Amino acid sequence: MKNFNNCSRGVVLLLYAILAGVLINGCVKQPHNKIKPDDDELIIPAGFDWRTVKEINFVVSVISIPGVDDNLIRVIKIFKDAKMDDSQLIASGAAKPNLPYKSTISLATSLPVIYVQEILPDGGRNVKAVNITGSTVYVNFFSSISSEVAKMTKSSTPETPIAMNVVFIDADGDGVPLGMDIDDNDPEVAFASYFPSAQSWSTFAFEDMWPEQGDYDVNDIILGMRVTYFTNSSNMVSRLRVDYNLRAAGSTYNIGAAFQLDRVAASNIRSVTGRTLAGSSPFSTNANGAEAEVSLAVIPLFNNQRDMLSYPYFLNTVNGDHRATPDNHLLVSFNTPVQTSDLSIDHINLFIVSRAREREIHLPSNVGTSKFNASLANGFNVSESNKFKNKQGMMWAIMVPESFKYPSERSSILKAYPKFREWATSGGASSPNWYSPEVSGNIVMEFIYLASPQSVSAPQVSTASVSDISPNSAKVGGTVTSDGGASVFARGVCWKTSSGPTVNDNKLSSGTGTGSFEGYISGLTPGATYYIRAYATNEIGTSYGEERSFTISADPAPIFPGVSLQPVKIGGVWWAPVNAGYAPDRLYGLLYQWGRMYGQRGQGDVGGSFSNSAAPVSLEEGNLLANADRFFQGLKDWCTTYQAAWNISLYNPCPSGWRVPSGDELSALMDAGSSWVNAGAGGVDGLAGRWFGSDHAGARVNSTFLPAGGFRNISSSLSNRGVAGYYWPLNSEPDDVKNLYFTIDNPGQRFFRDKVNGYSVRCVKE
Repeated sequence: MKNFNNCSRGVVLLLYAILAGVLINGCVKQPHNKIKPDDDELIIPAGFDWRTVKEINFVVSVISIPGVDDNLIRVIKIFKDAKMDDSQLIASGAAKPNLPYKSTISLATSLPVIYVQEILPDGGRNVKAVNITGSTVYVNFFSSISSEVAKMTKSSTPETPIAMNVVFIDADGDGVPLGMDIDDNDPEVAFASYFPSAQSWSTFAFEDMWPEQGDYDVNDIILGMRVTYFTNSSNMVSRLRVDYNLRAAGSTYNIGAAFQLDRVAASNIRSVTGRTLAGSSPFSTNANGAEAEVSLAVIPLFNNQRDMLSYPYFLNTVNGDHRATPDNHLLVSFNTPVQTSDLSIDHINLFIVSRAREREIHLPSNVGTSKFNASLANGFNVSESNKFKNKQGMMWAIMVPESFKYPSERSSILKAYPKFREWATSGGASSPNWYSPEVSGNIVMEFIYLASPQSVSAPQVSTASVSDISPNSAKVGGTVTSDGGASVFARGVCWKTSSGPTVNDNKLSSGTGTGSFEGYISGLTPGATYYIRAYATNEIGTSYGEERSFTISADPAPIFPGVSLQPVKIGGVWWAPVNAGYAPDRLYGLLYQWGRMYGQRGQGDVGGSFSNSAAPVSLEEGNLLANADRFFQGLKDWCTTYQAAWNISLYNPCPSGWRVPSGDELSALMDAGSSWVNAGAGGVDGLAGRWFGSDHAGARVNSTFLPAGGFRNISSSLSNRGVAGYYWPLNSEPDDVKNLYFTIDNPGQRFFRDKVNGYSVRCVKE
């Protein structure tokens, strides 16, 4: 019995020893315990590189503007969506009429359209929606809005007056003025570009058992990454910031991670800062922070995944077990700036090393570093032509250009993402957005890692009523009333012209989290009926609010002569987009004495002149073409006779079919709400003034901009230009007229003013 007990204890101890060894060496990932991904059922086209991004060369050309020096920079910005807010910024840089903006940009293969914005030296903006076709995209801003900026030249002094109180400030001497330069104290940094965008992350997912086949839950290492490219005024990359986060680690091996800059020599690395690299194996570094003994620049992230944070076994791969992981970053500075084409995401070659430095695991589209030992694959099911695919074409690593809902422990990606198979077997031609949680049917949540599966449910969302319906746009929104116990990472409104819209149809994305949201959907067809639903997505799935419908009026927007800007309907009438008398050399329009067909130019308007004459005179004399450039000076009225209303049948200052607005129409415009903008801060042509309309502080799709054109007083002197706006109505009182008046502090009110003054006119059309 004693011997039996001793034997039993020996067996138990042996079992514990075996178990301990198994745990240390990664039993879950060993071949005899793997879960086959059924890749023998996949027929993957030869040469498929598993890429989820496309590299696009952008060439953006701009035009000369009268009165603006061609050497002054126009800022180019490229956005992922039509809202064009900074969170969706992809790229920015400089262009001149004789020097186009050129850059290589990495975009998701599923992204069909981007939005390119030109910012003029005075703050005026032009925008173009661009379809992504081919590998090179040409964008031409050959119809720029003329800018009210006198010729500007950079001198040796840091401040050179430009025009009308605009000041050119360039403290670091790189040719990019303050307000356009993201760091005006550093001549090496002027602009920033991003992958995937300014506030989004990509995800790299790895299997750790190369060259053996694993279980294809692709969660052995999950790394989130965002790249920021800091460029100089020549659009060359001077610094590279990499934000990274170890999201999950379903591996029991010691894993290190690094990225190779495939087109940058190690000798061109000036420094790597912001990162603390624990240990010296598998990566050891030189004094500049790059890996030692390599010719191309290799930048380590960590030597062991457990250097990032402490966790007991697996990290965030077993459902219900979750630990928050910290964001980290490093900054790579170059001795000599690098072209953007040499630093596209295809050439930032992120990889992991499993168990030894020579055992590298890369994306199939990339190659190993000089320390990679390809002979480790000998005798295994590895492709001869690509060491990071097996003979059936399956990969060991993949990248998606957004945050990725990765499979849970031991759940194959083929089960978690049904459209992954379709994408892979088509060589990437079908279902390019197979990974997006916003597309119905993409995810089977049963096989997705859930931080707290017992308490999580789908979110709850309601759809707001539709408002501000115009011939091509409408204001929509909703409210996420409950997140279901998990973060809402996508929300918005989807729509189509039949019942039951989903996120697979047209959609407007509106941020994350709970609470209310709203925005404008545009590009709608006059006369069509649309159906909308608000939606919200968390890790469980997508929920929809109640369905609402609305019909777009068949009344098309009229054309205001001489400009491409579109009129806006407010208070039942169409408001012209610019003032009466507008022209490229008089952006404020003309200043009219009440009841006169002809207006006078203001100070700063190029060309022309006017003379002063005594008043009052007859109505007919004042409206003679020969007196068009004459300002009639008087105490109250320039005219001898009283008129109850502007005689627009004879003396209309507006184009044919347009007229001076009534007092009630001016009041309705004022009551719609308004927001002031300073010069260069979002007004038409970069002028100071107020946006009036329902979305005056937002998209401004249903608002119109009234510049602060100032006025001419009884002695004809110009006052308050850029400070206040004065606008005439159609009707009058015997002695004066109740005009619309606004300033930066006054959102708008009606005051009685003398008819002798010269005020702006904003035309309307019924």
